[in-house]
Amino acid sequence: MAKLDIINLKGEKTNDIKLNDSIINLKVGDIYNVNFEVIPSGSAVDKIIWTSSNIGVASVDNGVITAKSLGTCTINIKCGDISKEIIVNITNS
Repeated sequence: MAKLDIINLKGEKTNDIKLNDSIINLKVGDIYNVNFEVIPSGSAVDKIIWTSSNIGVASVDNGVITAKSLGTCTINIKCGDISKEIIVNITNS
């Protein structure tokens, strides 16, 4: 299997993804846009894979989380060898 290396314009490999939030609290029906930054700045990102541990609680599509029902799930972000996660808590209020 080929290893995906993400390189910036200076030839530096991306070595981290910085998320603005690691835990978010939403209400059913809310939509949340994940803000992130690749480190080092300016890295070219070919593909980011977004997944939800429970799509019945919250789904994710290209960094947009939709709160569907009460509960907690984990949104996983994978970019090459880099993995991050966001805990999503969905409440009524």
